[in-house]
Amino acid sequence: MTGGGNMSDDQNFYQRLSALYDNERETLYTSLVEDGSGVGVCESPVENLLAAAFCLTRMRNSGNMGRGIVLLGWHEHEARFSFQEFMGVATGDRFIYIAPQVSIACYRVDFLCSCRVGGITDLLAVECDGHAFHERTKQQAQRDKARDRDLLTMGVPVMRFTGSEIWRDPMQAVQSVDEYFFDAACRRMFPDERSSRLAVKRDVP
Repeated sequence: MTGGGNMSDDQNFYQRLSALYDNERETLYTSLVEDGSGVGVCESPVENLLAAAFCLTRMRNSGNMGRGIVLLGWHEHEARFSFQEFMGVATGDRFIYIAPQVSIACYRVDFLCSCRVGGITDLLAVECDGHAFHERTKQQAQRDKARDRDLLTMGVPVMRFTGSEIWRDPMQAVQSVDEYFFDAACRRMFPDERSSRLAVKRDVP
């Protein structure tokens, strides 16, 4: 783990956390920080904030289609998952599994997410741009695009968020992940519809 995994590296982190979660901040702090879990496995403050949003969503038990969130490899003492290890445990139906810092071939993604519905598993890598590992030079942007294409050929599409997007509203990023899996399931249910979410909304009385 690099030094960026420590939340104290950014003095504004707790202020931002408090502003986002208000009265739930104390519960979040107790469950994620005092027991050494959650944000401690990430590599930058912006990843920490997104990790906290994933954890808060799990605590609220929110998500489309009644899905819950299962967090894997979320403790500092746990080894990071390889792709094979992640797939070996992310087997429950209608749950969104999320693990940080997962190795896929020669790459390591910030978060790997999966959701299994009807015997089919959809995958998504979530990348948090805007820190030392994602400097937005032209060359780095080209490397990121090539990396995304490689991951896509392995069956793992990539969803990228800028640091400012996560810092402004990490819960919106979580919602985007949830909607991705909701849409993936709906596309199989409504293969002839141009917009899967619209199809579901039209079908709701």
